[in-house]
Order: sequence, then structure tokens, then C-alpha cells
Amino acid sequence: MKHRIVCIIPARSDSSRLPKKHLKSVKNIPMIGILISRMKTIKEVDEVIVATTQRKIDDELSSTSLDFGASVFRGSLKDVIGRFAKAAKESRATICIKANGDNPLQAPEIIDIGIKQLLSKNLDLVTGKNIFTGIPVGLGAEVLSYQTVEWLDKHTPLEYREDTTNYLFNTESNINLEPIIVEEQWKKSKETITIDTQNDLDKLRKIVSILPKQKPKNWNITQIIGAMNKYEK
Repeated sequence: MKHRIVCIIPARSDSSRLPKKHLKSVKNIPMIGILISRMKTIKEVDEVIVATTQRKIDDELSSTSLDFGASVFRGSLKDVIGRFAKAAKESRATICIKANGDNPLQAPEIIDIGIKQLLSKNLDLVTGKNIFTGIPVGLGAEVLSYQTVEWLDKHTPLEYREDTTNYLFNTESNINLEPIIVEEQWKKSKETITIDTQNDLDKLRKIVSILPKQKPKNWNITQIIGAMNKYEK
């Protein structure tokens, strides 16, 4: 079976701690542009979609995402899993990558491993979450089958619907999931690179200033973790 693999980036513009964070500039490139460009380097990915809301406040995020070569799906504000599921269905995805928009340096290497692991072991979901893999927070995404997305949309209760997959880690189910099998050397930094506050953004800019002077899509995970380790010191 030929799979259609789609990377879906949930994002919105009105974060209370750092409004319009996805449009904040890092080396003269908006964060969302960095993430899109990195996700588009994954050979197996057929389409990158930014899944945002229908509100006017997300118009600029939508247009910027289009400028960087992503598609855009606009849906519900609070029902993130519903928005994700509709974007997946509309794109005819059979395999979905959940790449959170506040993690601009997510590693294509980890996603590539995750795709192969999901398919070779016939799993429903593989996760790069720090608590399961030990890699720095913000570098790992999740890969899941479209059937798992449908299951989540159908079964996730109201209190969990603002996060696409979190319900699975808080309930018993028949969903077959595993951590992504990562290299030991990728666990060598205790830093995080998720952007929620201005301090997080300042940290990201400092880490990026340590990275090689090349296009953000070309930074590999070894370079990123090396820069994070230098920042720690």
C-alpha cells in the first residue's frame, strides 16, 4: 500500500504568554517558516499543513504559512483534535505527523525513524515525547495512523480536546503505541526548546546564533543538540 504521509502543524496566534509567537523572527525568518521548511525536507512527507483557526487573528499566520509552501486548514479554536482530524481527512492522509507549531527545531531525523518504526511494526502511534525517549523537549514529534486520528476524534473527551494526542497517554485503550527508538547521543542535553514565553524565544535565538550559518532546514539534530549543550554552559 502506498501511504500518503502528511505533516500537520497545530498553531494559533493568541497565546496568552507570547502572542503571535509563530510569527516571531529568528534570524529574519518567522518561527513557523523555520518549522515548515524543516518538515518539508522529510522525503516521505507528501504535504505539510498548518492547522489553525477560522478567526481573523490567524489570517497573518495563514498567509505566512502559505508563503513558506505549506497548505492551510482552518477550523475550531478549542477542539484541536477535531481540527487536526478534519485536516487529516481533507488531505487524504493515511499517516499523520503531529508537529507542534511551538517547536520550530523539530528533528526530521526523529520523524524519519518514527515513520519507519510505525510501518515496520504495524503500530498505531509512535511518540518522540521527552518523557518516553529522553531527547530534549521540543525536538520530537509524533507519527500516527489516520485510523488512530479517527479514534482520537471519536473518543477524546471535552477536557482533553485541546491537545491532539494527550488523551492516549492518560487512558487505557487498545491503541498500539511505542516511543520512537532514538540514538543515545541524542539524549545528551537537558535543555528544552519549546517556545511559550519571551524567555524561551530569547533562548531559541541564542541557540540559533551558535548553530552553523546555513539555512535552518539544513541544521541536523547533532548540530542542534551541540548548540544546546554550549548554551547550557
